[in-house]
Amino acid sequence: MITRFGPRVTSGGADFHRDADLKQTDHRFNLIEPHGAMIVVRFHCPEQVNTRSEEIHMGTKRFIAVTGDAEVTTTPDRAVLALGVELRDTNQSDAQHNCDVVVRKFLEVCQNLEISDAHVGTSQLYIQPEYDRNPKTGERKMIGYLVRRSLEVKLNDLGKLGSLMEQATAIGINQTSGPRFESSRKRELQRKALQLAATEARLNAVAAAAALDTMVGGVRSIRTTNLHVHHAPRGARPKVLRAASASSDNGGADTYSVGQIRIEAEVAVEFDLTACS
Repeated sequence: MITRFGPRVTSGGADFHRDADLKQTDHRFNLIEPHGAMIVVRFHCPEQVNTRSEEIHMGTKRFIAVTGDAEVTTTPDRAVLALGVELRDTNQSDAQHNCDVVVRKFLEVCQNLEISDAHVGTSQLYIQPEYDRNPKTGERKMIGYLVRRSLEVKLNDLGKLGSLMEQATAIGINQTSGPRFESSRKRELQRKALQLAATEARLNAVAAAAALDTMVGGVRSIRTTNLHVHHAPRGARPKVLRAASASSDNGGADTYSVGQIRIEAEVAVEFDLTACS
């Protein structure tokens, strides 16, 4: 007869020690004889195996994983302009003076168009000596100076865009990357796109579950897999502006099309499944 006491079992004058490295359904004991010999005894507990299997089955729930996507479009209501003036001259002072004159004129244009000073930014003056290298001797000779100032304008009234760009060209602004159109409702529209994507995900789950005679339950998890804003195309203007572009009757003020902004959202959702009643 074997008597068990926790992890240690005794039988007569022998000791049994459980090996903890085995699976829960497989028990092994080492029988240590008085003369040093060792016998390994194995046995299974069917009751414990069945109980464990039942617990695993009861704790497992069926679920469905789906995605939903949505797109929201809107018309831009503001723009960001990156402009600048770049001049070269053999005399540094003249180049700097001429550059400053253009910047002051541009600030006057913004004031005349009632653009807030808080929405107009200017960079520090950038001055770089320029050299010409003799290909035969390798000798460098200074040929002049490059002077540059950058400006940024946040325009909340797109009706002023054409006039601002054309007047800027006329006074000597010769660098631009084109207007970047934006929406002041960006955050609001992003949330709307997420809501629509989540609704689409639930509809997809319901449709799939209904085809398999099951019902959609609560949400297990939800995560955003995509939330991207596609800004309207930049204004179709060349990188370097030239005064000749103002030769049309209205100075080209009607050549800027703001286009549309697209906001895309996608979510991945897991729903529990329940049997149809």
